[in-house]
Amino acid sequence: MRPLEAYYMLVVVHQVIKNCFLSPLRHIPGPLLARLTSEWLILVDLAGHRAETIHRLHQKYGSTVRIGPNEVSLANIESVRELYSQRTAFIKAPVYKHSMFHPSGSSA
Repeated sequence: MRPLEAYYMLVVVHQVIKNCFLSPLRHIPGPLLARLTSEWLILVDLAGHRAETIHRLHQKYGSTVRIGPNEVSLANIESVRELYSQRTAFIKAPVYKHSMFHPSGSSA
């Protein structure tokens, strides 16, 4: 095995170990492929089947499903409210900094 191939293999093994065993999301159920890469969901999205695929995953795994190495889908309104509330400990993307979501689901 050449050095570049060995390096590439080491990087892949590192990512698999990190995403499957060390990630804070490791306890969230979902397909194995979702733990390893987000690429599978891009292909599903391009085929126009994202919504139905995620719906089927929720039917199989429950209201919280891991759909990528760093991505989770929620199908429970209480979880969504907790995640997006103003007083949450969850870190949000900058786009949500000036958003305000009311418990009724409307925005201000």
